[in-house]
Amino acid sequence: MSDSSSQLTTDEQEQLVAYLDGELSEERCILVEDRLAKDAAYRYQMQRLARAWDALDELPHVTAGEEFAKTTIEMVTVAAEKELTAKTLSIEKNRLRRIVWTFGLLAAMAILGWIAAQKIWPNPNQLLLADLPVIERLDAYIQFREVDFLRQLARKLDGQLNQVREEELR
Repeated sequence: MSDSSSQLTTDEQEQLVAYLDGELSEERCILVEDRLAKDAAYRYQMQRLARAWDALDELPHVTAGEEFAKTTIEMVTVAAEKELTAKTLSIEKNRLRRIVWTFGLLAAMAILGWIAAQKIWPNPNQLLLADLPVIERLDAYIQFREVDFLRQLARKLDGQLNQVREEELR
């Protein structure tokens, strides 16, 4: 007879195993027995499983010795220790990575803040440099009590400067 296991689904094979183990309900047992009576492939598969069960029963029962249990526990302990070491190193690496990123971001924010401050707030020295010509002549300007005179003088000086520029352009 050909190999009929390829004809049965996994569920059908599991149902046969449960039948042989006595795990099926009475209704299911009746269904399986009806199918066994009608389906030769199903019956063949059940016979193969039954032979496998019988062969397993004939094998000598082996008990694990104390040494086996001891070495197994030692292997599990070593594996757990390696896993714990790996996780600890991973946690430390992640922590170090977070610290480096935090300091990097803080440094970047500080640099950007400094650049923004330079752009937003004018340098007081620049303002003084802009007013330097006035400050250098402050003693001369103090002699005049009226601001209107100084304004007229500034207009006159501006006019003279414009004439000089026009002459240079010609």
